[in-house]
Amino acid sequence: MTQFCNPYGSENPGGHAVMVGGLLAPNEAQVRDQWACDNRPDHRFRWVCDRGHFGPIVSLCKRHYLEFTGDPSVPMALRRDIRVCPRCASLAPSQAKQPRVKVRLVSVS
Repeated sequence: MTQFCNPYGSENPGGHAVMVGGLLAPNEAQVRDQWACDNRPDHRFRWVCDRGHFGPIVSLCKRHYLEFTGDPSVPMALRRDIRVCPRCASLAPSQAKQPRVKVRLVSVS
């Protein structure tokens, strides 16, 4: 497990950010502001979409897990819940044809 929560990739080798847990390939996403979380991770997760796309395993603290899953206990201004698979959307021929494919954080032991 990484030393700190790794929501945006600051704990990755070389500090390379990974968007949405790796569901977007590096050439499909550019990260301008990279930041770190000082919390220790509580568990390891992987983003998985209903069409089978998945990202690498990420270590998240409870706060980031709750933010990314849209937990109602987190204030709306902080919620970053992911409701559409960005990989599926990026493969669509146009924005109008982007499929609405659900993604979820799956616990990895």
